[in-house]
Amino acid sequence: MKEKIYSNLKFLFLAATAVVAYFSYTFGRNVDKIYYAGFLLALIPLYCSHYFTKGRDRLKSLRIIEESWGEPSNKKRNLEIARRYFDFLSKESKEVYMDDQTWEDLDMDELYTMLDRNLTSSGEQVLYHYLRTPLFEEEALLFRDKIIKLFQEDKELRERIQLALHYVGRMKDDDLSSLLWKETESKPYMRLISNVAATLPLVTLLLVPFIGSLVFVPFVMCFGLNAYIHTNHGVKNDVSIKALRYLSEIIRFAGLLCQEDNETLKPYIEEVKDIYEKVKAIARGNSNIGVAEGVDMLYDYGKTLFLIEERSYYRVREDIKKNRELLKRLYRIVGELDCFISIASYREELGDFTRPDFRTDQLGIKVEGLIHPLIEEAVPNNISIGQGGVIITGSNMSGKSTFLRSIGISALFAQTFYMVLADKYQAPFYHIMTSISPSDSVVDGKSYYLREAESILRILNQCGKKYPVLCIVDEIFRGTNPVERISASAEIMEYIIKKNTTAIIATHDLELTELMKDNYQCYYFKEDISDHEGIQFDYKIRKGVSNTRNAIKLLAYLGYPESIVQGAEERVSRQ
Repeated sequence: MKEKIYSNLKFLFLAATAVVAYFSYTFGRNVDKIYYAGFLLALIPLYCSHYFTKGRDRLKSLRIIEESWGEPSNKKRNLEIARRYFDFLSKESKEVYMDDQTWEDLDMDELYTMLDRNLTSSGEQVLYHYLRTPLFEEEALLFRDKIIKLFQEDKELRERIQLALHYVGRMKDDDLSSLLWKETESKPYMRLISNVAATLPLVTLLLVPFIGSLVFVPFVMCFGLNAYIHTNHGVKNDVSIKALRYLSEIIRFAGLLCQEDNETLKPYIEEVKDIYEKVKAIARGNSNIGVAEGVDMLYDYGKTLFLIEERSYYRVREDIKKNRELLKRLYRIVGELDCFISIASYREELGDFTRPDFRTDQLGIKVEGLIHPLIEEAVPNNISIGQGGVIITGSNMSGKSTFLRSIGISALFAQTFYMVLADKYQAPFYHIMTSISPSDSVVDGKSYYLREAESILRILNQCGKKYPVLCIVDEIFRGTNPVERISASAEIMEYIIKKNTTAIIATHDLELTELMKDNYQCYYFKEDISDHEGIQFDYKIRKGVSNTRNAIKLLAYLGYPESIVQGAEERVSRQ
């Protein structure tokens, strides 16, 4: 309703502008003072029209923000751009990161999409970075939780910040992180050339008293030179204009954040105030860069003659170089606030979750009511893993792989955003590593077994280091023969539990449960297959070892030829 009122008021004020301008011209053209006063009066309703346009746009943006709260976002994403910030930071520091194999095993692209409700590109990149960088200190997690909780509870504050973030927006085909983190080729000589070339037209004008109208010749030559520089060596051929404009929007957001007064956000506000005073000139300098041409021909000629865009650009690039570390901090802060609002929105949608209980005195995981966040109406499960590890058995499709992923995701969520989709979660801080779905590679010429061996080795190389490892494996060496598989698996399982590791291993090899019974607890999933109801899974984990096999029954259920099914069963009975 308010949007409609604003639209009608805008129309009325535009009409008033036209009426005032018409009468001032008709009745005041013979009296200069009335003529000019009339046109000045016409600016008043024109300004009011602009004001109401802004008000309408603000209401529209707020409505979009309100409607999207607590809802997943279906926006288009570019995960290659989303991970660039992580790639830059991972090269600069020695933090523990989630590697690509674990990211793929846990279906993190889908989880990222579920969590991502960010309004800015920096928010998208910070969210990705956080999911790849679990923390190992509870104090930092408590701070994150406090900020997320603030945005859940303080609707007015959240919407003010969201509105400002909305105007910052997203970069669809580029990103600012490359400009801030990636060293680009410096061209100091171009700044000197631009400054000298911009002064030449003014110098030629000083020659008017001496050569009169002949000054036109050097003036035209100067214009031609600067037009050549502007066209062939200008900003468009050297930098992403969008990145610089986006940087201006982030700096303007910083100016708005400085005006907030909130005790919980005080660490951010104080840090931003210090940064803003030192970088706000960059936003002003960027105002001359990337301005569309063809709208104002007089301005276009002036911009070309005096190389306004080029001089502004090289000055801004120098300012960015001097303040690069400050701008990186500002980029992180904007991204963190947007990311925390995104997680707050997810929590609003989620409703029920628990905060982790971190125990650092011993290894092991105790979790109750655990569910997988990507599965609707997921079946909750409980498990208690003490010192050592767990072997999980069960038939195909019974829920083993999903449960493994649920454990890994719960540890990740606990160590990133201080939440777990469960009723209870007790565990130490873990370096999460998995080998669930390694694949063969036609490009690399590597077999499935070789990829498995490499995947397991990378886990072994991390065992026994600074942080305990949560090792999650679905079928060790399924790509090779049973005799060697069982022998190698047994040795690996013995090795890792002696190296400060909690191991969760899913397998079809029931022999391993007997070989590892002294150091590994056993759990299993089961199913029922009948002629009338088909395959029935309850997806509940139980203590013990699976005593059923369903591979051949599944073939029969799917309609394989009866001769194949019977022949397979006879072969099994003879073994």
